[in-house]
Formats: sequence, structure tokens, C-alpha cells
Amino acid sequence: MKKFRKLIIIFLIFGILIMTALIFLPSFLESTIKKQVTKASAEYVNADVSFDDFSLSLFSHFPELTVELSDLQVIGKGKFKGQPLVKMDEFQLVLNFLSVLGDNPEIKSIYLKDPQVFIKVLKDGSANYDIYIEQPVEKQDKVKAESSLQLALNRWVIENANISYDDASMDFMMKIKNMQHEGSGELASDVFDLLTETEIESMLVDFEGTKYIDKKRLEMDMTLAMDMAKMKFVFKENKVQLNDFALSFEGFFEMPKDGYNMDIEFAAPTSEFKSLLSLIPPEFLPQDVETNGKFSFNGKLKGMYNEVKNTLPGFDIQFKINEAMLKYPDLPTPVKNINIDMQVLNETGDLDQTLIDVRSFDMNLGQNPVHGKVKIKGLEEYQIDADINTKMNLADVAGFYPLDSAGLKELKGDFEMKILAKGVYSETKNTIPTIDAVINLKDGYVHPLEYDLAMENITVNAKAENTSGKMADLKVDFSDISFSMDGQPFTVQGHFFNLDNINYDFKAKGELDLEKITQIFPLEDMSLRGIIDADVQTQGKMSSIETEQYEELATSGDFKVKNFQYTSSDLPQGMRIRNANLTFSPRVMELKSFDGDLGKSDMQLTGKLTNYLAYGLSMAGMKEGKQTLHGNMVLKSKKFDLNEWMTDVDTVQTEEGEAYGIVEVPKGIDFTFDADITEVLYEDMILSNTKGMIVIRNGVVRMNDLTFETAGGAFGMSGSYDTQ
Repeated sequence: MKKFRKLIIIFLIFGILIMTALIFLPSFLESTIKKQVTKASAEYVNADVSFDDFSLSLFSHFPELTVELSDLQVIGKGKFKGQPLVKMDEFQLVLNFLSVLGDNPEIKSIYLKDPQVFIKVLKDGSANYDIYIEQPVEKQDKVKAESSLQLALNRWVIENANISYDDASMDFMMKIKNMQHEGSGELASDVFDLLTETEIESMLVDFEGTKYIDKKRLEMDMTLAMDMAKMKFVFKENKVQLNDFALSFEGFFEMPKDGYNMDIEFAAPTSEFKSLLSLIPPEFLPQDVETNGKFSFNGKLKGMYNEVKNTLPGFDIQFKINEAMLKYPDLPTPVKNINIDMQVLNETGDLDQTLIDVRSFDMNLGQNPVHGKVKIKGLEEYQIDADINTKMNLADVAGFYPLDSAGLKELKGDFEMKILAKGVYSETKNTIPTIDAVINLKDGYVHPLEYDLAMENITVNAKAENTSGKMADLKVDFSDISFSMDGQPFTVQGHFFNLDNINYDFKAKGELDLEKITQIFPLEDMSLRGIIDADVQTQGKMSSIETEQYEELATSGDFKVKNFQYTSSDLPQGMRIRNANLTFSPRVMELKSFDGDLGKSDMQLTGKLTNYLAYGLSMAGMKEGKQTLHGNMVLKSKKFDLNEWMTDVDTVQTEEGEAYGIVEVPKGIDFTFDADITEVLYEDMILSNTKGMIVIRNGVVRMNDLTFETAGGAFGMSGSYDTQ
């Protein structure tokens, strides 16, 4: 009995020693590890890293050692000074306790609680996550030699994560709200099952101002059989669901040395048309529309991807909608009998052999049937077979689609479109499909929601025809394109034919109020107003343009501008034309009069411009090579203020630290001005009665025998202004 008591006492003492070690050993290590963490963050991270509390524990995930940081923050420097990259309530790193006592500490699990991640990329490509400080080569080698941290993860957990990705270089934004993620698997093993569960309460994907995914819920449960030795991953159990749309996978994906090999099949297990519509952003389709009907979606990827050999896996994607309907809740008419049968197929892995086959596309827009089928095979030589046919009373649109969502108050007109095309489009073989196409609009009417004006009497009569399949035999006729606004008609008529050597003949006549047009068709980042009165016609051949035989291009007419005003983000100073009158001939554009302002500076111009056709076609990308616009004009001005053009431009730093503006001289113009300017403002100087020849050529401004008065004296000068 005494021996038993002694044994109990020994075990108690041993237990107390163990407990004491478990309690106090982490305390001995805390200060050392905390210093190492602080030192490493300062040495390797170009950001301010801070945390309120640092602790070690053997009880949080006994018997492992838990490293915990609370209120962790990573704040940017430089361009992103003061902007957070990461904020986190708790960060836990769980290490194998025995491995910490040795030379190869192992990370067993990671826990993140309430992480907030703010990723930001500027227009110039600078990213706030690019915070690693590059180390010298010799130090990198030393770190690699000394590094002994082993990743032996078997569990990781992320609770309540909010992630924001804002990329100005791509005009792309993604936001993830309240993400829960958990994963497990013996990552240190060669063969194991990887299990992940992810729930995202709300997700936003915005590209170029369009919300492709908005307030969508995402759920993903995946089980993959991982063979790390073979780098082969097999889908076992999985579920991916975005809102009501679900997708499942089966097959495998592996990464051999020569590329990526895959055999994957996917399908949507649900078949309700409503689940498909749940993917459409609310700005395009509200979620409370009435629907019925079925759909199916499935596909497969099979084969090898090899970048060097330029091979891709084959694929076969099938998509069908059967007898579907949708109806806006406040509108009387449904869109019904929606039937779509579509396949995207590539059996060889050669993208040029891809087949896009819309076998049928049918629906009834109210009482207006729409029918079509389109088959396109190949991405170099396009084998095309298309038949599209619709006839619609545009006034019926208001019955099945809310016009206000398109910014319209009223829409009317009889619209008809028929397109038949069959054959091969090939630039090398000089062929196009045979074409019989007609687009007609009669009595068209468009009334915007926000303005009390309308585009009326809209007429479109257009036809394209080719019966031989040869480019030379294509004929496109615009017999009438016309409309009126406030009783002012505008008409365009013309045609072109022979794609081998385009022959064209167009006429335009009428008056346009630019401000009213931009109310119906808004412009971004600019303001435009004014009256344009045009009566011009042009005809000729593309070969005459290419050989610069502009006298063969019968271009003539008058072009008048009144009360024109233009401002934009690139020209915030703005330009105004009170009156301008131009006449045309094939070689010369004559500026009979021009009275306007460029910013604060008034200008009156007369003269001639030559080579304007070649210059305009080059700027539009229709003629290869750079062209020069030549001009010989008389310039008069009462006051020309150079100072406002020296502000919103690039600056150059002088040795003394002062910055001065650089006004870049355009290189595509060759202008000679006979100038007479009453007053020129430049910095603090006033140059009065400035007269002489100013030549702008090859990016250089030359002043020949220029005279002016300043500071009580008269001066004459010749010189140049060259920013090159």
C-alpha cells in the first residue's frame, strides 16, 4: 500500500511538471518568436504589419502548438500609403509541437477569423499586394538553405471572410461577402482525399460597368482524390451552385510533364428554366419574373493541352431550352414558346475546326415570331449557314419588356429582317457566302424617357445580295435611311459593291441637332451640342484611295456648323464654334469661315486643307501608313491664352526643382498660319500685336519673322519650339 501511494505521488509530481511545462514553455518561446516575426515582416514585406496580441498555446488545439495573432493588419506604403490590404480579427497557425523542438517545424492547420482583404490594382498595373521585398541572390540562397518550415496541412478554416478586388487596369471589380470555407486532407501524403466546403453569401462581378454577377449566392462542396506522385486529381463527390443554377462534374485532371491531360464531363442536374434565369443580373432581368419551361446543359472536355505543340482538348457542349416562357410581373404579354437547341463541338483539339451550331432559335415576342438558325464551322475559313427571319411591330415591345429600363418612353415602327447566308468566308480564297439579306423599318419612332423630344419618321431600307459567292459580286444598297427631329429631316442614301475593289456612292443631306441626338444616344465622358447642316456626296473606288488618285474621288458639298460646343475628359478646356462653313472637292477642303474659341482663346480661320481624305482614312484605320494633313490658313485672334494649355499636361522637373508644362506638338499635321493676334498671354507676359508666319511641321513649331510688342518695346524674332 505504501508503494502504491509512492507511485501515485510520483505520477502526480510528474503530471504537475508536465502541466507546468505546458503552461510556461510557450511563455519562454513567445518573446523570441514574436521578435522573429516582427523582424521578418520588416525585412521581407514592404508594408506596415501590426498586431495587438501575440500568444502561444498548447491548449487551443492540444497537443499541438498554436501561434495566434489578434487584430492583424497589413497597411500599404508608397502609392497605397494608409490603404489596408488585410485586416483580420484572429490568425492561428497550428504547429506540430514535437517538430517545433526539432529542426523541421510542421504546419498542421490554419484558422482565419473575420478576414477582410482589399486588393487594388491601379491603371498603370501597380498592385497593393505586390509587397514582397526582393532579396539579394546570396541572401535568397542562404534563406533557402536555412528554411526548414514544412507544410503538413490537414485542415484549414476561413470564417466570415470579405474580399474586394478592384482592378482599374481592366475596369474589373469583384466583391465576396461573408465567405465560409473549410478544407481538410493529408497534404503531406502522396495519396489522399481533399475535401472542401465553401459558402459565399453574396458575390459581385463587374466588368466595364456591367454587373455580370450581382448579389448571387455561391455554394461549392468538392471531394477530390489526389495522387500527388502522378499529379492526378479525380472528381469524386461535388456540387457547385450559383443561386439556383447547379453544376456537377466527374472525371479527372492530371498534370504530366508535357502539359495537362483531362477527361471531364459536366452537367446541370436541375432542369427548370427558372434556375437558368437566376444567373442573369437584376439590371437585365428582375428575379421576380414569371417563368416555366425546361432546359438542359452538359458537356465534356477530353484530351491533352500542350502549349508547345499547340494542342487543346476536344470539347462538346450541348445547350437546350424547351417550351419556356417568361413574363414581367407588371406587363400583360409573355415571351413564350422559347426553344433553343445549340451545340459547340470540337473533336480534334484544333480550334480552327470548332463548330458552333445553333440548330434552332425560336420564340414569340407577343404576337411577333422570331425564327433563326446559324451554323459556323472554322475560325480561319468560316463555313456559314444562316437563316434568320423576324417581323415585328415595335409598339408591341412595351407589352413584354419594360421600356423604362432601356431609357425609353415610347417605341414604334414596323421592323422586318430576313437573312439567308450560305457558303465559305475566306480571305485567302477570296470567297464569301451567298447572301440574300433585307432590313426594313417603316414609320419608326423613338422617344427617350427623360426628354420631351423624339426621333420620328425613321425609315431604313437596306439590302445585301450575292448569288455567286465571289467577293466581287457583293452588292449592298442603302436606298433610304432617314429620320427627323423637331421637323428637321436628315437623309442618307447610297450603295457599295465589289469587295475586291469597293465602289461606293453616298449622299447625306439635312440638319442635325447634336444635343438632341445625344439625349437619345448618350455619350460617356463628353458633352456635345450644336447644329450641323450637311449637303455632301462622295463616290469613288478604294483603288483610287490606295494609289492616292484623289481626283477620281468625286467628293463635293457644303458642311455648316453653328453653336457647336465640345468638352471631354481629354479636352476639359472645351472647344466652341460659333459659325463654320466648309466646302469640299476631292483634293481640297476649303474653310470659308471659322469663328470659335479654343478654351479661353478666340480664333477666326480661313484657308484650305489638302490631303484630308488620306488623313481621315488613315486615322480611321482604313488606309495603311501615317498620313499628313496639310493646311494653309489665315489665323486671327483678339486674345490667345497659352497658360491654360500649360496646366493639364505632363511636366518636366528642372534641376532647381521647379516644374514647367510641356505642350506636345502633333506630328501628323503640316500647317502654315499667317497669324495676326492682338494679345498673347504666356505666364506673366503679355505679347501685343503678334504678327508673322507660324509653321507647324514634323512636331515642331517654327516662327518666321514674328513681331510683337511687350514691356514697352517692339521685338522681332525667328525660332522654333521643339519638344522632341
